[in-house]
Amino acid sequence: MYGNRSVLLAAGFFVLTPWHAFLSRSFLIDTQCLFFSLLSLLVGIYAIRKASLKLALVSGLIFGVALLTKLFAVFTLIPLAVIFTYYAPKNLKRGLVQIVLFALPSLFTHYLWYEVISRLGFFSIFTHTDFLSVSHAVTPTPFFLIRFFLDNPGLLFLLATMISVCLSLWIREHSPKIAFFDFVCLATILGTAGMNMFLVLTLGLWVPYVDPVKYDYQLLPAFCLLAASLLPKTYSFAKSLPTKAKRRKLILAISVIGLALLAGAVLLNMRTLQNLTTQDYLVFRVEGDVGFSFMRLTPTIAQQYLAAFQGLGFVLIIFSLVWANRDAFSHGEKKPESLMKTSEIT
Repeated sequence: MYGNRSVLLAAGFFVLTPWHAFLSRSFLIDTQCLFFSLLSLLVGIYAIRKASLKLALVSGLIFGVALLTKLFAVFTLIPLAVIFTYYAPKNLKRGLVQIVLFALPSLFTHYLWYEVISRLGFFSIFTHTDFLSVSHAVTPTPFFLIRFFLDNPGLLFLLATMISVCLSLWIREHSPKIAFFDFVCLATILGTAGMNMFLVLTLGLWVPYVDPVKYDYQLLPAFCLLAASLLPKTYSFAKSLPTKAKRRKLILAISVIGLALLAGAVLLNMRTLQNLTTQDYLVFRVEGDVGFSFMRLTPTIAQQYLAAFQGLGFVLIIFSLVWANRDAFSHGEKKPESLMKTSEIT
């Protein structure tokens, strides 16, 4: 719905975010969990749009793998549920069969691992140490997650995302489907972050408090998609309103500010990553000195060939983004086919 170029831009934001860069560099399995979660979501969207039972089963199999990798994959159900509700199947029976086919692989693989192989018990996941780690050493404030987001993905990125959401509300009558997919991303962000805050502020758990770098990792792609969708929204709005419309100039000016904020966020992320290559530790803070730390990292800059490859990687990313958008720079962003259909319907 956002168009290939916008999604490529979102991927560029994603890989240049220090939050993702260091998780992908670690030996944790959060990146693998996110990969299988997104793959399950992609196949699940195809299954919903095509009312396919086979694809629902495939999506469920992939989701089962993601859930076995880490419990955080459960947040994938938020966008899937919203999209399933939006594209409510005309045949209720077929829709229920899709849900069953999606759920069965997860239940089976979960049972196989926890009952047959590890013998920990089917409900042992709920006795994980994360859910038993109550601490009163520090009293969390309701702003602990905002403090984390101000560093990752960053203030400029957050402001651009807010502009993107506001623009979506303004153009919803012109591009209702883009507005819906924005809502899907927003629901994913609020649902994931809301659960994290519930575990901390209501249940008083310690690990979700100091470790949003893992608990909220599933919402990072939604942030990137919302921010990158500024491009198709700006184009759609510019085409839908007459040149002399009073609010046209104001909203276009706000859109340009949002795009400038995104450019600034990318530059700051690149600078942050460059500075961090000289350090042997990293702390993702939530409040004060509280946060999740990566210790005993090998400074990338100490290994000159790795530093050179990293610099080459930055150049390739920027060049790829520019090259993929070369037509847009000279002739303007092409209108996605889905948007043209929406405009025709409107």
